[in-house]
Amino acid sequence: MPGDIYCCINQISAIDVVDAHDAYYLQQALLNGAVAVIAEVDMEMPELPDHIPVIYADDVEELASRLAAVFYDKPGAGMNLVAVSGTSGKTTVSWLIRGVLEQAGQLTGMVGSIEHALAEHLVTPEGDLWEPDDIDPAEGRECSSPFALVPYKGRYSVEETTPNGLRLQRSLASMRDRGATAAVVECDASSIAGGSTDWLEPSIAVFTNCGDDPGDLEVFGDKQEYMDGMLELIRSLKDADRQRAVINADDESYKAAEAACGSIPFLTYGINTDADVRAESVELTLWQTTIIVKTPVGRLEIISNLVGRHNVYNILAAVAVGVLLNVPLADIGAGVESVQVVPGRCEVVNNVLDLPLDGEEGEEEAQQQQPKLPHDFPVVVDAADTPQRLATVLETLREAGAERVFTVFGCDGQVRWCSGLCA
Repeated sequence: MPGDIYCCINQISAIDVVDAHDAYYLQQALLNGAVAVIAEVDMEMPELPDHIPVIYADDVEELASRLAAVFYDKPGAGMNLVAVSGTSGKTTVSWLIRGVLEQAGQLTGMVGSIEHALAEHLVTPEGDLWEPDDIDPAEGRECSSPFALVPYKGRYSVEETTPNGLRLQRSLASMRDRGATAAVVECDASSIAGGSTDWLEPSIAVFTNCGDDPGDLEVFGDKQEYMDGMLELIRSLKDADRQRAVINADDESYKAAEAACGSIPFLTYGINTDADVRAESVELTLWQTTIIVKTPVGRLEIISNLVGRHNVYNILAAVAVGVLLNVPLADIGAGVESVQVVPGRCEVVNNVLDLPLDGEEGEEEAQQQQPKLPHDFPVVVDAADTPQRLATVLETLREAGAERVFTVFGCDGQVRWCSGLCA
């Protein structure tokens, strides 16, 4: 845009790195009206016109995040913003928190690994409302033809869990300007350590757990560095009057997370410890989960379509957030129960619990839409991409009553090492 500053932030994917200092991208920025450039110190720069100033920074991404926070008037500080970090559970916890916030009457934005959204509207990484640029060739099809590849077009997708700080600030500002009063941001370890969340200023930071993620351990070197990187989100909380934290009392990282809170008030959640928000009883089946939850403000029963013990922890985290935001217990329970599915997260794709009963209106049509499988044969889809996560899913299904489990797994074609490890 004319008058903008071009920030040389490299774009990294699983298969490529785009060098933002390259002459081509600099030239495109100038053609589009950029009036200045921010570049990394010691980077060799192509020759630029004399009237274009170049500002050198030790960390372009951190500086861009800071500038964006100021330019967009700190959007996170003006909303009930909840940031969620941890090895596993981030996506489901984020969806459950959104359910609680929406039940409480908040217009809620979401930035996560499945979608960026404002209420029911999908949003682009730049904060604009998303519209398909093509027709989805698979729309309306119940299955693919054997040995046929359906082009992947006309569909919504998210390239990264947490956008860089500049995009994140812009996206939140766009949501705020469209009336959002709350937002949930899913924060991965690399983005936290890279500074994307430094200027987020959340009302509440949630830390779910610290596990053994091979990809993250490869980036951070060892588990201690990995845990410290994730806990930077909690350490960024400075305002004890406005900000709070939620941490998992059952996780081995609990003591480190507690220390990271410093003077910031926090709530704990768990099953096996005397946490502030605790599951007093848990009933697990292959179709639903029933929990009696004790909180500092009373007890509530939650019956959720999300299955498995790991989802009990996810639900407890969302309940703790609701308690901190002074949401009535009835609304917390209703908000959690409203999240009937999180796509690709221990998702039962042939759940028959919500079908009309025999003889009820719509029963025949609803039955026809279900996969032709026995009602006692749940089919579960999960995005487990590490040995630890796959093991958790299998253990979850067995604990919930599965006597036989047929497993099909693979990789997305970019991280093939995960298939060998899972096997």
